[in-house]
Amino acid sequence: FMKQYTEDMDQKSPGNKGSLVYAGIKSIVKSSLGMVESSRHSWSGLDKQTDIQNLNEERILALQLCGWIKKGTDADVGPFLNSLVQEEEWERAAAVALFNLDIRRAIQILNEGASSEKGDLNLNVVAMALSGCTDEKNSLWREMCSTLRLQLNNPYLCVMFAFLTSETGSYDGVLYENKVAVRDRVAFACKFLSDSQLNRYIEKLTNEMKEAGNLEGILLTGLTKDGVDLMESYVDRTGDVQTASYCMLQGSPLDVLKDERVQYWIENYRNLLDAWRFWHKRAEFDIHRSKLDPSSKPLAQ
Repeated sequence: FMKQYTEDMDQKSPGNKGSLVYAGIKSIVKSSLGMVESSRHSWSGLDKQTDIQNLNEERILALQLCGWIKKGTDADVGPFLNSLVQEEEWERAAAVALFNLDIRRAIQILNEGASSEKGDLNLNVVAMALSGCTDEKNSLWREMCSTLRLQLNNPYLCVMFAFLTSETGSYDGVLYENKVAVRDRVAFACKFLSDSQLNRYIEKLTNEMKEAGNLEGILLTGLTKDGVDLMESYVDRTGDVQTASYCMLQGSPLDVLKDERVQYWIENYRNLLDAWRFWHKRAEFDIHRSKLDPSSKPLAQ
């Protein structure tokens, strides 16, 4: 997602190389506060309507960075769904289809997954449960879904029922399911949360990612000061200065590259390569560094 973002920014402002840094979804969505309204959308395969936020340029960019849509596809998740099916990520594909109000496609994906070579019979059960979906608040179907949700191990199957049985505008069962990929939860939030709700959610999730040192959070923080804080937690937890060095060099502004923590990781990684006698790799890294950080000092041989 960092490569895609910097390429997009390069096309928008080819003469301004200083701006080609990955700022993160947190920064992107903040720039559009108070500009987005919702509208009601009909489901495919279900007599129901749900409020979805109208997608502005910032939310579309966020969905692209999350991998749900491609550049210039007008928010079409079809290619993404097809790729998930091809990779046999049945549960995730079905959940994404459902989050895009296409219950018919979700059922089709689950049935296809159940009949595949390594099919899980639970997928058939979930497909049958979805086919009986009703919008009635006190129905037997909702009771059954609540029970079934507790018996399922796959987080994507669980959040499908959390979504279908949630009250309008209250999607905590999806947003705070930690076993669902951050990029999918953020994409969901961009579709269903108002500007103020989205901003609060992204802020809270960012803080959680920073505290845990979870690299998925780079999607939110970007390679900014927040990103350095997250990476510091990651390095403290893992000792992986290689990932930290390459990641921060890839799309950070110069003031971030000069952060003493970033410089410490880079120098420690160079020293490690020397200690392991990987001098050729060290030289390659130094060349890579000089291209991405022209302000770096001449490198010792």
